[in-house]
Amino acid sequence: MRLIIAMIIINMALLFVSPQVEAKGRYTATTSGAFLKIDIGARTVAMGGAGGALIGDPICVYYNPAGLAGLGTFSLSSSHLEWFQDIKCEHLGLAKRLKVGFEEEARDLGVGAFNLNFLHMNKIQGTHLLGESNWEKADEWTASGYNAILTYACYFSRDALFGINFKVIQERIEKEAATAVAFDLGVLYRTRIKNLVAGVSLQNMGNEMKFMEEKASLPLNLKGSMGYAMLNNEFRLLIDINQPIDNELHVRAGAEYWIIPCLSLRAGYNSSVDTVDRGAASSGFGGGLGLKLKRQGEEKTTIYKFDYAFVPYGEVGDSHRVSVAVEF
Repeated sequence: MRLIIAMIIINMALLFVSPQVEAKGRYTATTSGAFLKIDIGARTVAMGGAGGALIGDPICVYYNPAGLAGLGTFSLSSSHLEWFQDIKCEHLGLAKRLKVGFEEEARDLGVGAFNLNFLHMNKIQGTHLLGESNWEKADEWTASGYNAILTYACYFSRDALFGINFKVIQERIEKEAATAVAFDLGVLYRTRIKNLVAGVSLQNMGNEMKFMEEKASLPLNLKGSMGYAMLNNEFRLLIDINQPIDNELHVRAGAEYWIIPCLSLRAGYNSSVDTVDRGAASSGFGGGLGLKLKRQGEEKTTIYKFDYAFVPYGEVGDSHRVSVAVEF
């Protein structure tokens, strides 16, 4: 019954999204909250940004919140992004399995999480336009963005997962600020094919952001995802198909291989990165590695994770991401 309710919610949301997605040509490059498109988490970034079919990783909230339902007891995660043009992004996340009762008789209520992102950059030289072609220097200014996310995810059945994000978003340019409220919905399903997961999520459904007199929609996105694990889960393939309101359909695909229990290698490709515009054949590709250390205690196991990703953007510059997490 709960799965049916979840699918009804998703279908209603799809009815809301479809007319806007079909009209994407009118909205190309006109949405606000552009920083919401930046991938969070070095693990997924190294795999081309394909994270919609992951289960149990706290970074799932940024790709498909349903995957958070597979989390263990508690997780604390953080990441830092060094992007091109001196743009930086910080992330801090906390997730916990919710239970009522004591010890083995406790009832599982799902997983709750809170994540906070902050995008910032160095000061930019301002200019005043004089006439049609002349200009003069003005005061320096800066821009930033904030995104606070409250998440709930749960199992509807042994094979079906559901998740929802509630988000408060703010963009600031010097003294001007715009705020919006939005939500994401996600469903994941463990198919009858062993180790094959499929799902769908709707991202950034909310009100418009308004800077002074100018309004713009959020970067609404419809995502379909599949993930397949093999070799005793040591090798994983992931693919996301995205249809944003302000761009063409694009694919993100990646792979992860744990060559030894504590070390993994990752690689991926994001087709939304135009190799011609970026000026390098390597644009769109990315890679990285992950380290996982386990500490066995008397009552619980603590897992320490370190992830790194490198993504080149041709003449624009390169980006480096580092993520750390503790789960127990």
